[in-house]
Amino acid sequence: MKTTRQRLAALTLCLLALASVTVAIAPAAGQTAGNDDGASNVTELDASFEYDSVDGCNPHVEGEWNSLTLTANAEAYAVTFHADGLDAEELVNIFDDGLDAAEPDISAVERVDDETVRLRVRSRNATLPANFSNVDTGDYEFVFEAGENATATATVTKAEVSCVRAEFLRGGSYESGRSGVVTVPIWLDETDEARVSITGSDLSLSADIVDGNDDGIVTLDLNTHLVGRDAPDDGHGRSYWTRQGLTVRDSADSIGDIALDDVPGGDDPLPTGEYELAVDRERIDYTLATAPLSITDTAAADFESWMGPADTLANATAGDLRRAIANGTLVDNESVSNGSALVYEIQSASVFGPLEAAVSQYDGSDRYAQAFFDIAADRELSTVPGNPVTFDIAADSGARIDLRETYRNDGLVFAPDRDNRTLYVGLRTDRLTVRNGTAVGSGQEFEANLTINGEISRQPVTFRGVNATLALPSTPQTPVAPTPDDTATERDRAPTPDTPGSTTVGGATVETPTSATVDSTGESPDATTAVTGPGFGVAGVLFAVLALSGLAAGRNRD
Repeated sequence: MKTTRQRLAALTLCLLALASVTVAIAPAAGQTAGNDDGASNVTELDASFEYDSVDGCNPHVEGEWNSLTLTANAEAYAVTFHADGLDAEELVNIFDDGLDAAEPDISAVERVDDETVRLRVRSRNATLPANFSNVDTGDYEFVFEAGENATATATVTKAEVSCVRAEFLRGGSYESGRSGVVTVPIWLDETDEARVSITGSDLSLSADIVDGNDDGIVTLDLNTHLVGRDAPDDGHGRSYWTRQGLTVRDSADSIGDIALDDVPGGDDPLPTGEYELAVDRERIDYTLATAPLSITDTAAADFESWMGPADTLANATAGDLRRAIANGTLVDNESVSNGSALVYEIQSASVFGPLEAAVSQYDGSDRYAQAFFDIAADRELSTVPGNPVTFDIAADSGARIDLRETYRNDGLVFAPDRDNRTLYVGLRTDRLTVRNGTAVGSGQEFEANLTINGEISRQPVTFRGVNATLALPSTPQTPVAPTPDDTATERDRAPTPDTPGSTTVGGATVETPTSATVDSTGESPDATTAVTGPGFGVAGVLFAVLALSGLAAGRNRD
């Protein structure tokens, strides 16, 4: 009997214990369920969109996307939201496409009623991509609620605009040897102004460009021989040479407000390395376009000499001489006869930075000749900084071709072709001026020496069929004046155009800039000095030929 009473007492105690456990568990279970539905554990909530507006213009974003970020003081909660002008179905469509990218931070987008949607959130900081492609234009305010009293709002505008766009043309990638000139055509749409920046290798500069003739293209010339030099300063906190090194091809366009935030330092050309070009626009919070720029080491010029009829040089342009080489009018030969043309072909991008810097100081038909003398013969530091190019034609005997006097005697032609990185220097062998009174006989050799940023190229030439003596004294003499019919002219032509074609940009077809669509007369150096008139005779011709041969000796293609 006693045992039965003991068993009943024990059973009663077990039931009481089980009841107490059930009572303890019930509130906790209720709290967990409440959390999943957005219970009162959320007391702080913030919501924001990545962009204030969406318009489909950002080239870095596919479609019309804009990310929503939710921040709360809870790890797991539910948040409901609505937006005036959008029903629940439209709200689900906006966020449903981005759900896969948001998991596991956000696990569900659920319709609550005709105007309200619920998000199941599993992170204190959760981001959900939102696609506004199918939403009408307008302003939308999203109101979010979580727990009992946590609320937040986020506003976004679906804009209807004409997108401002830009693109770097001619392949969108640029390179040059050190001291070269880089031509950068930029296409602009729905704007006639933008800001271009160049960064990399301790360089940071920017400038405003303006399309002044509304053709949609601004072609920028970047002279790497000048850009980035520290000195001299122009007195306004910006480098003088850097400002001189940024120009536009078309005189109707303009460049200004140049800001030089960082320079490599030193009075040297822009260092070798990788740079980035970018185009931005005021009041647009993303970059419109970018392009790489590579500056490589200077190499010895690709240097050759060509011989042919003297009349090949008459009013010759770079294109004329290039075709004369291609069709065999000018031939590869290291010997030249009296009364012939001797043409040096110098291929090096590094020649053109100094040449263009010097040309900018001159006006008139002889500006390329004067520029060449400044950089290669009679150094003029106020025109071109540094000592980038030297050129002479001389013999072991001490005789040398006087280039400036030969030019004055209509015996020297300069035909630069910057787009093909080639400079042609042509001499008539019957119009040379030779110094130091040295006899030039058949078989005598001269050598042209060309130095570009310390890299030396040489080209010998042998005169044949000549036994005359060029007994010009070492002191200057007045050359024979040309007759009234003789002329020395220099005319510009656009660079050899790229293969005609078009570029598709932003769904529109834009003509690829060539000499016809971008360049304007006088802006791309393809200039010529015509050579006609009396000379110094056979002996003078010999000396000229020798001088030119020397120049051709060191050519190296950049």
